[in-house]
Amino acid sequence: MKKYIVLVLVLLFAVQIFAQSANPRPPRTTWKKELDYIKNGTMTFTYKTLASPTLTSPTISGTATVSGATNYTGVNAAGGSANPWDYTGTLGVMNGSDDFTLFDINVTNANHTGSSNVIKVLDIANITGDAEATETAISIGTGWDVGIATSSGLQVGAAGEVATAIDTFKTGGGVVRWLKITVAGTVFWCPADTATVK
Repeated sequence: MKKYIVLVLVLLFAVQIFAQSANPRPPRTTWKKELDYIKNGTMTFTYKTLASPTLTSPTISGTATVSGATNYTGVNAAGGSANPWDYTGTLGVMNGSDDFTLFDINVTNANHTGSSNVIKVLDIANITGDAEATETAISIGTGWDVGIATSSGLQVGAAGEVATAIDTFKTGGGVVRWLKITVAGTVFWCPADTATVK
């Protein structure tokens, strides 16, 4: 009897040693496919693959460097709302020489060839209007000293001329009476008050 007990203990010990030395990772039948995804930069994932069921979406702190193109397709669910890009923050107290720029875009142009090249930093495509919605491509709230500032002129319409300067002339009470618009080097005076006639 003792011999059988010793034999069983030896077998259990051997099994335990083998289990510790063996690779505990479960077999991966798609390992080569996953390596190909990583190698070619086409791996896709959602927050559910990064976090356990008890966690929310992952949080990235610090500066994240991303090379290559990024594609986002998040939309609202039917009957619901969504903010795919939502930035909320309270600025720290500035001391007179600070600058806060939420989106800092720097593009260095090249010496291109041909005559059909197009460079756009922000391109908002066409949309089909709907009578049950108000479509606004860019909305700027109140409180800003300047809503839009440009040093490169302003063009309205696909084939419109570029306005290089727009000035206003006001009365003593601060009422705008005239608009001075410079387009292609030509100055146009536009009355801003119907009671004013040039």
